[in-house]
Amino acid sequence: MARKKSGAGRQLRFELPVSAVLPRLATVDHGLRNLVARGGHDGAYTMAVTLLDTPDHRLLRSGVRLAHRVVDGQGDWYLAAPGWAPDLPERRILELDVEGDLPAEFAELITPFRRTAAIGPVAALDAERREFWLRSGDGRTVGTLIDERVTVRRGGLTVSRYAEVTVTDDGLDQAQRDWITAQLVAAGATPTEEFPRLELRLGAPATGRTDFPDGDLAEPSFGGFVAAVLARRLQAMVRGHLAGPAATSKLLTQTRRLRRELQALTPVLEPRWAEDLLDDLAWLIGAPTDKPVDSDDRVLRGDRYLMVLEALVSAIRLPRVAETAAMPTTEVTQSLVDEALREVRARASAIVPTSPIATWQAARDAADQLLSVCQVTAPVLGRKVEKLGKRATRLRSRLDQCLDDRRVELRHRAEVDPASAFDLGRDYERESMRVQQVHEEFVTDWPRLARKLS
Repeated sequence: MARKKSGAGRQLRFELPVSAVLPRLATVDHGLRNLVARGGHDGAYTMAVTLLDTPDHRLLRSGVRLAHRVVDGQGDWYLAAPGWAPDLPERRILELDVEGDLPAEFAELITPFRRTAAIGPVAALDAERREFWLRSGDGRTVGTLIDERVTVRRGGLTVSRYAEVTVTDDGLDQAQRDWITAQLVAAGATPTEEFPRLELRLGAPATGRTDFPDGDLAEPSFGGFVAAVLARRLQAMVRGHLAGPAATSKLLTQTRRLRRELQALTPVLEPRWAEDLLDDLAWLIGAPTDKPVDSDDRVLRGDRYLMVLEALVSAIRLPRVAETAAMPTTEVTQSLVDEALREVRARASAIVPTSPIATWQAARDAADQLLSVCQVTAPVLGRKVEKLGKRATRLRSRLDQCLDDRRVELRHRAEVDPASAFDLGRDYERESMRVQQVHEEFVTDWPRLARKLS
């Protein structure tokens, strides 16, 4: 929770016992004259930090830090989420003294992370910070040293106390760096490449896994693969949400893609679980069009939207994939492709030029399912499935042409005068001939198309 980053340059980091005293760090032999305390407000200060989160610490687990801070009597609100930049700020400070009311700007930004959970104080940190200049024998500043000591309390009890010393090299030579390291080690310090994250200082539940993992599609087990598909798309949905009301379409695009991917995987998912998720996603895709996206009560601030996010977070933790959970991903995904391909062949082979619309629609739906299966399994099965997906796209396009029938529209025309009726009849006849032609062409071409679907 340091208020200000130290300057650029190579840094040496040390963990120090809280009771340890800094060594003098002055030596004639190595050309270091003394340590000079830096004055001013940024040189030394005390900070009282109230860390805010949900009871299960879901913000911290997801890489979002929210706090109210009091620095030398001056209050501000602090939000930092470097892992979510640029969609969330790496670090933003609002100079507001009020501790009880979370600023509306921050409340909006953390919505997809807190979801339905309450926000409240989870820890208090008291920090004392001092900064020194390292001066050489000729009076030049060759480095800076920051000494920060922190006490962490939870529920009024002290759970951790630690000290961190950072030396920034602004002109030190190797001998001087080695000597400084030796002096600090002699005082009880332990050199470290990185300081422990705040979450480790706090302990459980802050150290639990994130609600928004990146998702590795190379997961060897199929259960892990399904979790990865959900995780990657949920993270993209959240980033779409963070882009703001003007970019709601980004969120909805990711939601549509996730729904197609789930539909592709449905044959090997637990039916009720998959149905509930698909219903939630269908609602979300349609819901934001019911109200203006810039209204105060827009759907994306509503409870149901937050519950959809909760459902997806839970689904990632425990995807319901029935008996296929522990099976190899390649085996299950290949079976999905094979089954979708068999369905397309069966549906399209049953078509004759005079087949009813329902038969054509069933073939078109099967081609669409094959395309979805190819898209979701391509990261696992590779280029052959990508190629099959392109052929499925062309097949779906051909079937769309066969379903493009204006005769239904023509039957419902309201014109009743003789001239209009004559023209309408002529249009209907031309449309019938066109539909018959595209149907016959498809049936003629199907053996060739079927050979390519292999």
